[in-house]
Amino acid sequence: MKALEENYGKKVSIVVERHKFFSCAQKQGETIDQFVNSLRRIAISCKFRDLNDEIIRDQFINRVKEVKIQEKLLSLKNPTLDKTVEVAKHMESTSQYVKELNNTCATKEQNTVGEVRYSRKDTSKFGDNLAKRKECFRCGSDKHLAEAKNCPAINTRCFKCKKIGHFARVCRMVRENKFRKSVNAVRRDEQENSNSSEEELEVLAVEEGDTTVCIQLGSKTKEYNPPKCVIEINGKWIHMWADSCSPFTLIDEQIWGDLRHNELKPTDVLPEGYGGGKLPVLGYFDAELGFKDRKAQGRVYVVRQGRSLLGWKEQRALNIVLDPNHPKQVLLMKESKEGKWVATFPELFKKNWVASKDFNTR
Repeated sequence: MKALEENYGKKVSIVVERHKFFSCAQKQGETIDQFVNSLRRIAISCKFRDLNDEIIRDQFINRVKEVKIQEKLLSLKNPTLDKTVEVAKHMESTSQYVKELNNTCATKEQNTVGEVRYSRKDTSKFGDNLAKRKECFRCGSDKHLAEAKNCPAINTRCFKCKKIGHFARVCRMVRENKFRKSVNAVRRDEQENSNSSEEELEVLAVEEGDTTVCIQLGSKTKEYNPPKCVIEINGKWIHMWADSCSPFTLIDEQIWGDLRHNELKPTDVLPEGYGGGKLPVLGYFDAELGFKDRKAQGRVYVVRQGRSLLGWKEQRALNIVLDPNHPKQVLLMKESKEGKWVATFPELFKKNWVASKDFNTR
């Protein structure tokens, strides 16, 4: 079998992988984080060895799409890869902020001009225009009708009436829930219906065997923060949210890229949204986790985006519990006095022994 694998097994060509690496350029709409993570993934098979970070840095500078960012990076004197990415991300966020600010100002000007024009026209015409205006009954958007194939709600299940084809905020049939489940939340950037002023939640369901664990994602008007803690993953400290409902520990692609040297393995775990949409899972890796002076082995799953989430399995392994005096804080569980006696003298606490009553240890 070993001989067959050596002769017929799939071999990775370093030449092909390096050609793929040096052909990689930032795509339209691709963020700085996504671009540098793509380079890091391809570089794993290129075997650049000690020059890995320098070559990734050079390729990043050469193929970054924004000319202003490229000029700024070229003006730096021998920057490291981390410094290069930091400067590029800062310029990217600044550019995005300026665009949003300009769009806001332009919108206000258009609204002001529109009000003046309407005040000079017959009000009946204004009413007729409003009557002609139509909205999509699936998602509430005024940019398309319900027949549009690009409507984001066409395959989404409403979490009020459980029917597929519309969002809950436009649902005409409200049904009382028979029971409510308490869930924890991770914030994620909203990808659809960002113009809505109502609170809108997307629920992520992760199935493990016969159980389904729900995690609340993305509140627009109200933010829920579960208890937060700092967890060590393979020597790197990461701020995570302690979720008592999720059986899985999750980090996003950016944090996984910062960890480095943690090769991902394929997984059959398929988290999906409440409406049926799949959450992209890149894979998982086994790691040593740490909390204060406690160490434990755990499995970490990598998703595209979202807050870092510490599942209840890893919480139990690290002896993490909620602080009863401060519900948003976590503590390291202390071993009880009785537990120490049991661990020290296990032969005295066998199951077939009769327990003594009204007896306290001192």
